[in-house]
Parts: sequence; structure tokens; C-alpha cells
Amino acid sequence: MSRMKVCVYVEYEDTLKKYGDTGIRNSAIMARKALESAGVQVTCDLGEDYDILDLNPVAFIKAQSVLKVARKHGRKVAVHVHTTPENFRNSFWFADAIAPFVDRQMLKLYRSADGLVCVSNYVKDTLECMGVPGKKHVVGNCFESPDMARGNRDRYRKKYRLEGIVPFSVGLVIPRKGIETFVNVAGKMPNRFIWYGALSSGIATSFRGKKIARNAPNNVTFAGYVDNINDAYASGDIFFFPSMNETFGIVILEAMSAGKPVLVRDLPAYDWLRDGADCLKAKTDEEFAEKLGMLADDEALRSRLAAAGKAKAGEYSLGKVGAKLREAYEHILNESGRKQ
Repeated sequence: MSRMKVCVYVEYEDTLKKYGDTGIRNSAIMARKALESAGVQVTCDLGEDYDILDLNPVAFIKAQSVLKVARKHGRKVAVHVHTTPENFRNSFWFADAIAPFVDRQMLKLYRSADGLVCVSNYVKDTLECMGVPGKKHVVGNCFESPDMARGNRDRYRKKYRLEGIVPFSVGLVIPRKGIETFVNVAGKMPNRFIWYGALSSGIATSFRGKKIARNAPNNVTFAGYVDNINDAYASGDIFFFPSMNETFGIVILEAMSAGKPVLVRDLPAYDWLRDGADCLKAKTDEEFAEKLGMLADDEALRSRLAAAGKAKAGEYSLGKVGAKLREAYEHILNESGRKQ
């Protein structure tokens, strides 16, 4: 078997860089590292020679033409599925308005692929319900960084005057990420809360998100984009991620790698997490407040969940996920009649 070469391409990747750490781009960056750890040659340049294109769509506008060009040059195309119709909506100010168009483009792209790499069983099941045929390979996101647990705890605690047990979150400040729940729960508790992540701007503006952040209680800080994510994770004590819809949740792996106990919304996409063992899950603002209170008051519980989370994150290491990705691409090439 000759050495495989994969082009891991992210639609509008340069634009995504402007918004800091975005899930799809971070996932692709880690996938490149994972593939390299599995002995796979990797590029992000469509102009290079490669065996298979790993296409990571974002807006579903340019992606179809990228697929067609790859096919024209005899390459096979695997679409890495991070997005479903449900989690595209309620993201930025005109997302719902263009959702019907995006849904059609999304369906067309997924049906056109030689194979689909789904980041969770939830995504696979969603594609089945959408009537998307073809082989689907479930390969979770990966994360591995020895520096994640070595952040400077004091840097942002001093800058933002954080004291005591601090619940925190990381992500774009948009309604879909659960920012309304975040501020509602904070209003019920005496702790300081902080959210790290860019306020949406430009085409990704969420006016409702900005309004929620502007009217947040005094014990909530929206720090915006910060230049050292390791220090951000180090500054907090409980990772509180109440996102309304996710397809995997790579920031959860980041938090677990940083040694933080995790509280998330009870979503189908988190079937890889065991409630009460790897993390805590909640469905309502009241449940979030109750479980945050438990975590804040119980150091032993925080320590147990932090240790379990680190072990869980180890299941999604670069090496383990890289081997699964390589196997998926080999299947797609072989099923498409391409010899390696």
C-alpha cells in the first residue's frame, strides 16, 4: 500500500481565522495533526497532488464547486460533517432567513460525496433522517495539547478580578451557544462567571447575542477573544457549557484536557459522555443552577469529574482518532474503486 495523501480543506478558512477559535477550523487543524501522527501525508492546498479530499464545509456556498474541481482531477471526496440544518439556525443575524437555501445546498453536498465522516452518532442519525445515502463513518473530533493543563491561572483572574470558584465557558457569543442560560444561571448565584470568546461581528453578527451580553448581571464578564486559550481555561474552575445544539463539542475535550470538571446541556450529540461519570448534564436553567451549586460546594466531586474527564479526553487523542480517520479514508478510496 502506497502512502496516502489527504487534503484537509476548510471552506473559508481564512475568514474563520478572524473570529478566533472556531469549532470547525479547530477540528480540521486537529484532524491534520491526527492524520500526520497516523503516517498520512497531509496538505491544505487544493493545488497539490493528493488522493482524497477531506472537505469541511462552513457556509455551503463554495464547497460544491470545490468538490466538482476535485472530481474533475480524479480525486475522491470525503465530506467531514460538522453541521446539520438544526445547528446552522440561530447562529447569526440572518441565519434563519437563508436556512432554506443552505439546507438545500447542505443536502446536495452530502449526497454528492464519495463518503461521509460524521463527528458523532447524532450526526449520522441526522443524515439518515435527511435521506442521505452512502457509507457514513463515525469518527469523533480529537484534541491533544500538553500545554492545555499548564496555563497561567493568575493572568486572567487578576485582569478580570475573578475570585472564588469561577464557572466559565468558551465559544462565540451567539444564542445557539446557550449564552442566555449562562447569564440566567449566573443571576441566581453569588459566584463570578466569565465567558471567553469573540462577540460576533460582520456577517456573523448576532444582535440578540450582543443584547444578552450587554444586559448580563454584574457578576458576568464577557471577555471577548483572548490571545492565550490555555490561560483562559486555567483561570476558571467549572466548565459550564450550556450550548443549545452541537454536533460534538470540541471545547469539551479542551476543558477536560485542562483538568476542569464539565457541566453541559443534555444533548443527543453528547452520547459519548456519561452523566455523573465523565461530566454532569442538565436540561433546564433550574437544573444547571442546582448542579453548579453542587460542584461549587463539593471539591471532591470537582476533583473526581476532572480526573474522569482527563481519562475521557485520552480516548480522543491524536493517535487514536488519526488511525480511525485513516481507516475511514481507506474505505472510501476502496469503495470508490481507487487502488492505493
